[in-house]
Amino acid sequence: MTGISATDRQNGRPDALAVLLALLDCCTVGTDASGNAPGSISTRDLARRVLELYWPQVRDYALPAGGAVVLRQSSQPRAVTVDAVRRLRTRASSIRATTPASAGRDYPRFLYDDSAFHENVSARQVRATSMRVVLEPEVGDWLVSLAGLLRPLLELHWTREVAKFNGTELVEDRLRDFLFGSERENLARLRPGLLEAQAGRCFYCGERLSTGQVDVDHFVPWSRVPNDGLQNLVLADRRCNSSKRDHWADLPLLTTWAGRPQVVLQQVADDVGWPLRQLESRRIARGLYARLPEGTHLWQQSGVFSVLDRTRLVEALAALEDA
Repeated sequence: MTGISATDRQNGRPDALAVLLALLDCCTVGTDASGNAPGSISTRDLARRVLELYWPQVRDYALPAGGAVVLRQSSQPRAVTVDAVRRLRTRASSIRATTPASAGRDYPRFLYDDSAFHENVSARQVRATSMRVVLEPEVGDWLVSLAGLLRPLLELHWTREVAKFNGTELVEDRLRDFLFGSERENLARLRPGLLEAQAGRCFYCGERLSTGQVDVDHFVPWSRVPNDGLQNLVLADRRCNSSKRDHWADLPLLTTWAGRPQVVLQQVADDVGWPLRQLESRRIARGLYARLPEGTHLWQQSGVFSVLDRTRLVEALAALEDA
């Protein structure tokens, strides 16, 4: 696999898995108005995605037997990426910021040619490149199409590697949620603003929300593409949220989600210092919905599903075109 050196394979470093997951996300975010994935990705965007993957993982992990540790991510004494992200997160906490706003030469390059980014590359050499990862033909489209299958497998492998590096029997589901789940304690800050923006009603069923039964939900499920941008978040009553889970929402709901007043959402985001990610969120939805096969079941309400009609899908995707 390109980007995974012999040393990476020997040590089982999650860095290589982070790059592949970041590629999945960058290809999804970069889809055009027709849902086509990009042919190249900037190294800055790729690095940002890798940072966002590691950001929640450098918190202290509470051990079942008591105490807490920063989980090891390598068999080596020092993990450069993890150390760097942890230092950044520590500095960010001082200003109450809660979100982050390797190559070998002896393997087949079937994703992209990364020979310019070898281990000893200098900053000057990197700047002399186009600062872009140029994908092989059709790689981007395949990554977007297969993201739903690849992401859980890569996350599972990463979780098992971390458990191995830390030399203890860690509860797999609990550890996986720690590494890759949304930091929901932060999302609670958004409830008052979203409650006002939605006039106190559930986004999905329209019923008035009851105190203590309100969840902040990811409209495009977190398990598909991790995206905590406020554009991707809605308030839902617990019953609707529990029923929807990681299902795709029905097309009328997609149209309603895309049509929410941006001025209102921007104000909510500004009030709590949260990224809106309006354009990015719409592109993610567009890229993923455009690839749903005919006959996909779409969630309408608790226990009720519709069957995807691609003619209606084309109309719904028009609402997601870049503003």
